[in-house]
Amino acid sequence: MTGMPLSQDKATAALPGPPVRDTVAPNGVTLDFNVQQIEDVSIDGPPELLARDLMSPFVWRDPNGRFGMMVRAVVAAGAPLTDTGQIWAGWSDDGVSFAMLPRPVIVPGPDVSDAGGVEDPTVVIDPDGGYVVYYTGVLADMAHGDLCYASGMAIDRLKKHGIALATSSRLAKAGSSSRRKAG
Repeated sequence: MTGMPLSQDKATAALPGPPVRDTVAPNGVTLDFNVQQIEDVSIDGPPELLARDLMSPFVWRDPNGRFGMMVRAVVAAGAPLTDTGQIWAGWSDDGVSFAMLPRPVIVPGPDVSDAGGVEDPTVVIDPDGGYVVYYTGVLADMAHGDLCYASGMAIDRLKKHGIALATSSRLAKAGSSSRRKAG
C-alpha cells in the first residue's frame, strides 16, 4: 500500500458500513431473565398424546389473554419408531394447566419434506390474528430435514406450505423471523 487511507482501499471500498440497529423507544418495562419461580406445568390430553414423551414446548400469550402451547410428542422409549414427532397444541388460562386439543395439529407427511416427523414448533402471530408455525420437517430417513412452515387462522386448522429454509446439513433445527415493512 502507498499510504492510501483504508477507506480508499479498493478491497474495502465496496464493503457496507456497520449494521444499522432499529431504534427502540423506551417503554418503562424492565426485562429480567432470571428465574424467579419454578412451577409444575400440567397437561391434560387424549391418551394418544399422553402415551408419548413430550419435548420442545413453545408457549405464547394470545392477544385474547390465553396462553397457547405447542409441543413435540415423540414415540415413547421402547415403542416401535413410527416418526420423530407430532406437534400438538393446547390452551391455558393461567399458563400452568394446559388442556390439549383432541388430535395433533401438525403430523408427518404426506409430503416428503416432513414424512419422517415434525419437530420443535415456533409460533408467530400474524397482524391479522392468524398463526404461522415454523417447525423442523424430518425426511423419511429420520436423519435429514429442513425448516418448514404451516399457517392458518386457527391453531387447529393449519395448512402446511412446505420448506421455509432448506439445509445442506443433516437437520435445520432453528430459524428466526423478523417483521419488516415491505421494501
